[in-house]
Amino acid sequence: MTRPSKLALTKRELEVLIHIASGLGNAGIAKHEFISIETVRTHVKSVLQKLRARNRAHAVAIAYRTGVLTVPQTAAEAEKPATTPLHHTGSTVPAWSRLEHRRTDLRLR
Repeated sequence: MTRPSKLALTKRELEVLIHIASGLGNAGIAKHEFISIETVRTHVKSVLQKLRARNRAHAVAIAYRTGVLTVPQTAAEAEKPATTPLHHTGSTVPAWSRLEHRRTDLRLR
């Protein structure tokens, strides 16, 4: 199997892949990233093509196998406030910045 390049995915495609790996559907990703569902579908299609994946689950498996996505190695690392359950390589967007909106939304409900 040809190893997909980490650089082949755009920043937004990588963010969408992380959300897919977290179990979010298209509507959830759209709401979290403030983009339309059609835009999410376009990004998902692009991720599947670039990773040569048959479906979303296959894309996540390929991403873990090739190192595009990684998981924390220790429990202490997983509990750091600036990390997410899923780490990704190659992005400069801090994990806490993406989660701040979700934390605020949960407190308002």
